[in-house]
Amino acid sequence: MRAERLRAATAAVDAARAELAAAGAEVTEARRQIALESRMFAAGATARESVRIARARLARDVASSDRAAAALREASASRAAIESQLSYTRLAAPIDGVVSLVKAQVGEVGAPGAALARVFDPDNLMIRFQCRAIAGARCRPAPPSSSPSPARIGRCGRT
Repeated sequence: MRAERLRAATAAVDAARAELAAAGAEVTEARRQIALESRMFAAGATARESVRIARARLARDVASSDRAAAALREASASRAAIESQLSYTRLAAPIDGVVSLVKAQVGEVGAPGAALARVFDPDNLMIRFQCRAIAGARCRPAPPSSSPSPARIGRCGRT
């Protein structure tokens, strides 16, 4: 659930960035249009009203850019709040044991039910292996000890 909210918040930030970029392009175009209309007015090729309209368009585009910047700040703050909530997420293994494999990286968002790590219980560990045919004669059980260990099942060595 939280991961879905984080993905939605990230998409909102991306959309807000795109809106801000588009608004910035509109402001640049409006400034270019003012410069053009001003030169044309100075040359007597257009009316003063054309310059006034170009300036009004610039003001409208600047306001649109400001709204887009505010939307980006809001979307970024929302995403930061969700990331903060996720930072308090606690993972617990279903058994005591040793972590043998970690599939997720710090900061990565995992899907619900996905395996993030593998834990095994060394008390219930059994290892099966085969010796090669030529080494088979040299494979022998380990000598008994006072505390049996899964790692001391047997030995296969070269002579």
